[in-house]
Amino acid sequence: MKRRFHTNLKKFPKRNLSIRILKAGVKAVLVYVAYFIFTLLTQQVYELIGEYSPFIEGFFIAIAIFVFLIEFSSGTIFKYMLEFARSLFVIFYLIIALKSGIIDMNIQNVTLILNLQFFLLMLISINLIEIARTVLSAIDFLHEKAEGELQSSTKARI
Repeated sequence: MKRRFHTNLKKFPKRNLSIRILKAGVKAVLVYVAYFIFTLLTQQVYELIGEYSPFIEGFFIAIAIFVFLIEFSSGTIFKYMLEFARSLFVIFYLIIALKSGIIDMNIQNVTLILNLQFFLLMLISINLIEIARTVLSAIDFLHEKAEGELQSSTKARI
C-alpha cells in the first residue's frame, strides 16, 4: 500500500482556516486577560515579587503563544507536538525562574530564604503527567487516523 506524506492544499478549506485563527486568537487573548487580572491581584505585593515580574511576564507571553499555536493546529499531529513542547517549556522555565526551588529575598534588612523544592517537585510531576497524557493522546490520534484510512481504503476496494 502506497502512502502519501504530503497534503493536498486544494482540499484544505480556507473558511476552516479563518475560524481556526479566530478561535486561537480568542484563546490567546483570554490568556492575556488572565495575566492582566493576575497583575491587578498582585499589585500590592509587587515589591516582594518585583524582581520576578520579567519572569512572570515572559511566562504568560510564551503560554499565550503556545495556546495560539496549539489551538491553530488542532486536528493535526502538530497539536500534540506543541503540547509536549509546552510541558517541557513549563518544567524548565519553573526550574530556572524558581532557582531550583531555593529563593532568597531581602525585605527591610531581613533575609528571607524560601525552600520551594517540594512545590517545584509537585509542579514538575504535574507537567510530567501532562507529557504522558500528550504522548498517549498522540498515539490515539494516529491510531484513529490510520484506522480511518484503512476503512476508507477497504470501502474503495469493495
